[in-house]
Amino acid sequence: MVGLAGRTTRVHVLVLEAFDRPRPKGAVCRHLDGNPINNHLSNLAWGTHKENTEDRKRHGRAGGRYKPPPPPPWAGVPIAEQLRAAGMPAERIND
Repeated sequence: MVGLAGRTTRVHVLVLEAFDRPRPKGAVCRHLDGNPINNHLSNLAWGTHKENTEDRKRHGRAGGRYKPPPPPPWAGVPIAEQLRAAGMPAERIND
């Protein structure tokens, strides 16, 4: 949330109002990928409350908070180790 001109506004709303168009009457901001912290313009759209509710169901968020996807299997594995596993010759890897 951001405070502007004495009022608090959510960042996703500011992004749409600044780079898309003013909020249509009765519209809510939708996060198209289901990730409420992804406020990139390509992930946002104005829509109806019903569309937003359907989005939340589709993304598994109907009854609760956002749960980020699990980390990829290589998370935490040093880059050099990943490169070796991918078949890169040792002489090309600078540990």
